[in-house]
Amino acid sequence: MNTTMKKKEPEIVEQIRKALKYRKKVKLVEPGRVPAAVLIPLLIKKGIPHIIFTRRTDKVEYHKGQISFPGGAAEDGETVIETALRESEEEIGLNPADVEVLGELDDMLTLTSNFVVSPVVASVSYPYSFTPNPMETEEIIELPLEAIRDEKNWRVEENIMENVVHPEVHFLEYNGVVIWGATAKILKQLVDILEGKY
Repeated sequence: MNTTMKKKEPEIVEQIRKALKYRKKVKLVEPGRVPAAVLIPLLIKKGIPHIIFTRRTDKVEYHKGQISFPGGAAEDGETVIETALRESEEEIGLNPADVEVLGELDDMLTLTSNFVVSPVVASVSYPYSFTPNPMETEEIIELPLEAIRDEKNWRVEENIMENVVHPEVHFLEYNGVVIWGATAKILKQLVDILEGKY
């Protein structure tokens, strides 16, 4: 056996890379909104694809206690990918050298804060020793992609935030974990792309 051959990557990694390569990303320019980026880390754990999330602490300025992707506001001169990787290193100790960027999803607006969020999808080798920043990250959560793709775990509700009615807010609920708002909307787009609906 030739040990120098490149290890075949998981099918889901190849599928996501191809899907994002051949679609046109929607970029939003919203005056007055702060540009930000998040990383969607894909981890193949014992052959099963998982997505990594963080539960934010009550010490952060925005989205206290919510489940989200690692990420934050862009610094001057940064690209979307640079922002997502820098924030992921700060929040969960993910070294940018250990990340393979697969592509980007469409920009999203947050409902309760003033951000335009650019999502970056990336593959992370398993096992990985994450180091949560105790000021920002309460815990790291791994959800199987299969559960995220299961429509039985999704619902849409009307939601009122800051006296504004939002008629269609997506919620993902699995094993007691509830994800909603921009994070759920980003996840839903990834699922739709994988299902060929987007």
